[in-house]
Amino acid sequence: MAQKTIVIAGFSDLIARNLLGTQFLKSLRAKQDLQIVILTTRDREAYFKSAFEGGNVAVSAVDEAPMSARERAWWTVLNEMIDSTTTRVIWKADYETHGGAGKYLRFFALAKLGRLNLARRLARWLYSRTVPATHYRELFERYQPDIVFSTDLQSIYDIRLLQAAQARGVKTAGMVRSWDNLSSKGILPVVPDSFV
Repeated sequence: MAQKTIVIAGFSDLIARNLLGTQFLKSLRAKQDLQIVILTTRDREAYFKSAFEGGNVAVSAVDEAPMSARERAWWTVLNEMIDSTTTRVIWKADYETHGGAGKYLRFFALAKLGRLNLARRLARWLYSRTVPATHYRELFERYQPDIVFSTDLQSIYDIRLLQAAQARGVKTAGMVRSWDNLSSKGILPVVPDSFV
């Protein structure tokens, strides 16, 4: 059987403790036909290598590129497309503290629009067409992964990784970092093939 490669996003210290430091990575390590690549940032590279690298596990680090103007604009729109009690409390407090009726009305309109499945799908489609999947080219060329696993579907680094994988036809899986993120952090710009 040919060796398979999985790339796991490890951009957060919480992921190191709550996922990679558990039975999850141990069970993957036991699969000799599986190459595991943990992707992290340069500032976490030394720790991740000392804690996890060895055997069929490699650690690869990338530079943290700041969000582009388009990514920032989409981040705002997608974050405001969630209509939940949490987001209403946050926006009401922001309005009462800083004012800005236009900003509050924009949130209200986008939050109501975000309730429509068609609007969410259109937003994701527009995101994929206006934000190019240019990140992580070297990673994909070097490791040629069979699957990419996002450990935080609402992190810009994981979003870029999923987008790059999908642009190359690589299967994707993902999870949210915390149970409340789906109702407070905006809609997902990129939806993985499978959720964990």
